[in-house]
Amino acid sequence: MIGNHRSMQRVRALIEKVAPTESTVLVVGETGTGKELAARAVHDQSDRSEYPRNKAGSTQQCGYLYQYQLYVDGVRKYRRTC
Repeated sequence: MIGNHRSMQRVRALIEKVAPTESTVLVVGETGTGKELAARAVHDQSDRSEYPRNKAGSTQQCGYLYQYQLYVDGVRKYRRTC
């Protein structure tokens, strides 16, 4: 990711903040805005970078079903940690 504009600095700061966490990250935005680059950066900077990245595009699932899947995955993860 290139650029030194304030908005790009903010994106990089958010990536650095979220990457080391165990949170599920959903990157959204207009077509051609670099969502794939941002998702790859989050994954590459995370502790899970050695594992495959879970990639799901809007053409694969409608928004509601994807949000439901994120919720279900989050509940499963929570139950495993309790």
